[in-house]
Amino acid sequence: MKKCLTILTLTAILFLASCTGKPKVIDRDTLLITIGDKDMKREIGIVEVRANFFSYEGEDPDTALMRLTQVMDNLVEMHLLGLGAQAAGMLNDSSAIYTIEMSRENSVLGELYWQVVINKAEIDSLEIVKLWEETGEEIWCKHILLNDSALADSIYEILSPVWDSPERDSLFTEMVSLFSEDMGTKPIGGDLDYFTKGRMVKPFEEAAFSMSDGELSKPVKTDFGWHLIYRISARENIRRRPLEESYAQLKAMKQQELQRELADNYIDSLKKAFNVQIHEPALTVLHKKMAQGAQSNPFGPPPVEFSDEEKSYLFISYGDEKVTLGDLKNKIDERKWILPYFAEDTSMFRKNCENIMLTDLLLAAAKEAGVDRLPVIERNVYAQVDRTYSWQFIEDSIKKNVTVNDQDIVQYYDEHPEEFTLPERRRARIIETTTLDSLKNAVLPQLRRGDTLRFDTLAKLHSIHFSSRSGGKLGLFPQGRYPAFDSVIFSMMEIGGISDVFSADSGLFAVVMLEEVIPETLLPFEDVKARIDGNMRISKTDSVKLLVLEDLKSKYKIDTVSNYEQILQQIIGN
Repeated sequence: MKKCLTILTLTAILFLASCTGKPKVIDRDTLLITIGDKDMKREIGIVEVRANFFSYEGEDPDTALMRLTQVMDNLVEMHLLGLGAQAAGMLNDSSAIYTIEMSRENSVLGELYWQVVINKAEIDSLEIVKLWEETGEEIWCKHILLNDSALADSIYEILSPVWDSPERDSLFTEMVSLFSEDMGTKPIGGDLDYFTKGRMVKPFEEAAFSMSDGELSKPVKTDFGWHLIYRISARENIRRRPLEESYAQLKAMKQQELQRELADNYIDSLKKAFNVQIHEPALTVLHKKMAQGAQSNPFGPPPVEFSDEEKSYLFISYGDEKVTLGDLKNKIDERKWILPYFAEDTSMFRKNCENIMLTDLLLAAAKEAGVDRLPVIERNVYAQVDRTYSWQFIEDSIKKNVTVNDQDIVQYYDEHPEEFTLPERRRARIIETTTLDSLKNAVLPQLRRGDTLRFDTLAKLHSIHFSSRSGGKLGLFPQGRYPAFDSVIFSMMEIGGISDVFSADSGLFAVVMLEEVIPETLLPFEDVKARIDGNMRISKTDSVKLLVLEDLKSKYKIDTVSNYEQILQQIIGN
């Protein structure tokens, strides 16, 4: 169903390309604000600002600038409090040191990912057009997902000889029910429904769209396992939206696909560069022990144990590193590594084993490339650390020193009765109809003062209001809850009284019965004491926090870059 690019399509994509053209890029190392100096210093760079500020399409620039300025003020306050925490020694204990180490590791990995994946995942506009053209067709498939290649081959050998017979559908469904690992589609015979290109992982998609209707594929390997694909039919995608409406979504989908591909290729290149090898004797031992554990424990394999001899087996080697099964157990016990995901298929299990040291591999690659020395790393570390310890500083150094005594609480209660007074509330019933005559002639004559049972019956018979099922009950409510008719209810004086027929909203007509009046009520002191205490503590904490921030600002100089305002405008434009 592919079509040649028409002049209209080309015009549309040129228009879209001009609309989505990138504004001037701000370098990731761009610095905006410096707080303090030497060992007591924080820097706010563009990466941290980007993580906390989001532009909205069509937003007024002045409003966006106001929001961005508030974000910058909040970041400065957070880092000032972080410096306060550091000066108070909060970053010196073992948990804080561990947090800093983990934050640095995460920052290095995040920056490496940006450099080798995000920064290179550029999509050409014509690729989006091509993808849109390809979504003009959708195919209907079923599949069997297996985690063992030998089992996949065996099932294919069972299905293939009978594939041209009438029994193929029932046999395929039976195989799904017995063997498929896809718990989402297993109960429905492996049915994936109709899908277009771009919806499935690459190997699956390529196989499915290259097949003919009614065909069964040989086992197709993806990261999820091995698939036997049954393509049922193809049709035109009548749900496809115009290119202009689909462009942003398709671009995001294509970028995600390219990012996965770049990440996989980079990891494969690392494994090759570091000569990652899983050694067979150790692999066999580990696989056997994890298989036994999986059988004995339905909730996951128990911790593996090795004999002294097994601990000496070389398990994995990469670069200059050699890890025995004993080393592996130590790393797992120390939570530096986690056990590989178990798979019956040994080739897939081998791949899972290769991935357990990926973090070490990526950190080594980042160090070799100098990523760990980039200014953005240190900024990101303290963006994470200060987010945690600024709050701890507030809790430990400010909140704990705030006191509220009972006399203050009583005084506040006496001086602010309006805050603790419930307004007058009323309980009523309503009958609402579309015509005035039906309400006046068929309903009103039957109503009796105080007769809630009769009102209940007539509401269920005649009312179109949402309360009709409950006999017209509106519950207990203050004035303002039902603008269309509560002015009538709150003007009524007699309990059990019935109003005259009145005009409600949207051309409807109503009559109401007043059931109960609860006058304005001052809540008892004991009921609101805890609330007052909490609010006063918050208020006092905020006041003390402002004083602490002023003191911190006097201790740690705050400098902005010379082109600060210009960069803010660029951020809004991006």
